[in-house]
Amino acid sequence: MKKCFKSTFVIALASMLFFSCSKADKVVVNNEENLVKVSIIAGNPDANTETKTEMEGTTPYWSVGDAIGVTDAMAHSTDNGEVYYNFEFTSNIESRSRTAVFYGSTTLSPTLYAYYPYNKGSKSVTANGAKVFIEQNQYPTPTSFDGKSDILLSEPFTVGEETTQVQGLIFNRLSAVVKIVLKDKTTDHKITGEKPSFVALEANDIATGLVGRVYVNMIGQSLGEIYQDASKKAVAIYTDATQYEIDDNNATYLVVYPQTLSAGTNITVSAKAGDHSIERTINLPNDIHLLAGKITTLKVSLYDDNVKANTVDYQLYSGELTEGDYVIYYNNRAMKAEEISGPRLAYLSVTPVNDVISDPDASIVWHIEPNGDYWTIYNEGVSSYAASTGSKSQAQLYDSGTDDMSLWTVSGNSTYDFVNKYNTALGRNAHLRGNGNSGFACYSAGTGGPLYLYKLHDTRIDPALSFSQSVVEVAWADKDSFEAPVLTNTCNVPVTYSSSDENVATVASDGAITFIGNGTTRITARYAGDETYQPSTSFYTLTITGGPTLKTATINFGNAGTMIDETSVTGLDNQGNTWTITTTGSNPYFGQAADHSQIGSNGSPATSITFTTALPAESTVTSFSTKMGGAAKQTKADITLKVENVTVGTGSLSGNSDVVISSTTEATGTVLTVTVTNIDRGVNVFNINVSYEY
Repeated sequence: MKKCFKSTFVIALASMLFFSCSKADKVVVNNEENLVKVSIIAGNPDANTETKTEMEGTTPYWSVGDAIGVTDAMAHSTDNGEVYYNFEFTSNIESRSRTAVFYGSTTLSPTLYAYYPYNKGSKSVTANGAKVFIEQNQYPTPTSFDGKSDILLSEPFTVGEETTQVQGLIFNRLSAVVKIVLKDKTTDHKITGEKPSFVALEANDIATGLVGRVYVNMIGQSLGEIYQDASKKAVAIYTDATQYEIDDNNATYLVVYPQTLSAGTNITVSAKAGDHSIERTINLPNDIHLLAGKITTLKVSLYDDNVKANTVDYQLYSGELTEGDYVIYYNNRAMKAEEISGPRLAYLSVTPVNDVISDPDASIVWHIEPNGDYWTIYNEGVSSYAASTGSKSQAQLYDSGTDDMSLWTVSGNSTYDFVNKYNTALGRNAHLRGNGNSGFACYSAGTGGPLYLYKLHDTRIDPALSFSQSVVEVAWADKDSFEAPVLTNTCNVPVTYSSSDENVATVASDGAITFIGNGTTRITARYAGDETYQPSTSFYTLTITGGPTLKTATINFGNAGTMIDETSVTGLDNQGNTWTITTTGSNPYFGQAADHSQIGSNGSPATSITFTTALPAESTVTSFSTKMGGAAKQTKADITLKVENVTVGTGSLSGNSDVVISSTTEATGTVLTVTVTNIDRGVNVFNINVSYEY
């Protein structure tokens, strides 16, 4: 058995420098073999400066709250059998610092490694190495890269019984850095002096990815292959505080996965700067080696063909429908947010050019977004939804996005069939179609369609929300140990969660799930979008089985049977629960006479009548209601519904018309009570029904 000796020790750290050089004008590769070694590895602060290292030019700093992981690349077990591979070391610095002392405990070992970034409280090191993430969306400054995506590993070191301090620990950068210099070769230097809001590097020809989740191979001092969330595109995002001016020298720095981009590979550099969109695809004339620990410089010359004035372009869309802004199109007509006779929705004549509709009128732009299992179609200009009317060959603009008339199912991946929920339930024509000069409305499936969609070519950053699973089935018995699918949210945008059926499960603001009952629901995470980020939505279906069955119980006290003179009688509902009926006052009377029941007192008003039952233990009452009236006697009274003596619904009976009183909230408890008070007739309550679910 390995002897375990806990020793608090110090890791003292120094500083580092970065080096790169250039070769040619258009695409320059730094081929020098000097590997950058550092004693403290740092990057630019991200949105949360308390957890990441910082850079100022080429000078690294540790940030307040930084932590590193230390591991011997072996498995260890706690007293309760939990397996772990790493030890957490934290610093107590109070402001950013070029040197820092990290404190922690580890086993005696002739070979230890320290790595960054480390997530506090994480045991995510496995036999394959530490789990780290090279982010797709990064936040550099004009002079340095984003440290959140940097990956650092120390050279091996030793801790012995007498060790109290480790000094001069050397780290190696395992990630690569690409420096992109945009060179303005346009007529009149259109983009010189403009500030990019983002710069992206994309390489769709490569087999793996530029960014993603990787393992750190401690012993091999290298990165394993990308095992999850691989993307062939890396994006540098700039804020007003970090933007730089394009001047042929300033640059963008991106952290990427080390690899060789072979000759013949197409790489695309795109950006948005001021009023211009930038894009250039380059076929590499020779290999580019993106080496660990090195900065590789790409100088990209941009000509008039690569720089375009910003237009709002809607491109022909294909694939699974996602939330966004669309033009709904069929046969040179786009659906317009205007009602015409019919009623139907009008159209605007449009002619796409190279599968693009540029600068469309606001009246034909529709925001399509999911609503549970359905979709809504909304025009911001008129603040209305495209909806059915319940009749064939009609459509309307509607102010509600939750009514069935405004809800549509959607199928297709190149043309799209929108089918209306309300008309479908009525058995009437429900397919949204364009019918020539008649406009757009709910027609039969064979009329004008399905439809084409042109989606906004959004230059904002796509947060690309994504759940780790799309379909989840879980037994009720596992509800306490259930862990919801993980939402990838690399941009850290604010997300709202929803459940399409809260009788199955509810979802909290942090994505945690509460089981309610059997069935299937869709759990959706949604970001609405802003000036920097596109809207984004992801969902998974959750099916719960083996849970408690929702029971519906009813009892009709109008069939009390033979009239008897008692202050209290009992009866069973259809679930076998015993109800007790009690009256207060003179001449108690229970029974049925002619067409109505008589419950109360004969000849003079009862003070009150109470109906009560006790349910099985730990019941949750999801609905509770009573119906009274329906006979000739002119009784007036007040009715209260209670669960565990807590009022959940109230109402009044007036005359011989029926009244239904229902609970307004769910309640946990076993005792249900209906009380009738303020009675003003002698023969007083009749035809009373009670129903409830639990």
